[in-house]
Amino acid sequence: LVLVPGSFTTRDTADSLRHRGEDWYTEEDDREVFCCMLECSRADCRESVAVAGTGRGMVDTDEQMRKTGWYTYYRAISFVPPLPVFRLPEACPEGIKNQLETIAALLPVSLNAAVNALRVTLELLLDELSIARLTDGDPPKRIPLARRIRDSEATLGDHFAAFDALKDL
Repeated sequence: LVLVPGSFTTRDTADSLRHRGEDWYTEEDDREVFCCMLECSRADCRESVAVAGTGRGMVDTDEQMRKTGWYTYYRAISFVPPLPVFRLPEACPEGIKNQLETIAALLPVSLNAAVNALRVTLELLLDELSIARLTDGDPPKRIPLARRIRDSEATLGDHFAAFDALKDL
């Protein structure tokens, strides 16, 4: 991905504007928001991606910790469309594809939310493999993910270890 020339825009946050000029305010207190466009440089792709995030002032120092300059550190928080994190097989069910795209979108925003979405994906994958989600009792009770995985080791085969590890995230 390369930056589309002229697309980078940044603005100071209201808090930075409000407090700039105060005695206590330093360059390191500066906060910004930004957005820009990226484009895949591969001729067979050319995907465009919108990026938004935050920026903050940082002091650059030398080996003796003397101030040598100033720069702004930018952190991307959201990508639209989400950056592809997973290679999806052609036969991947639509619900699983959507869930994996959700995980990719959540990773830069909230690792905890992405991990929760991963657990949902594991549940959906087990559903696709017809591994029971509920007991046969009356009333039926939900079977915990760990037990669903443990009880289906033979069905999962070579993928058992991956399922077992992912559920612990």
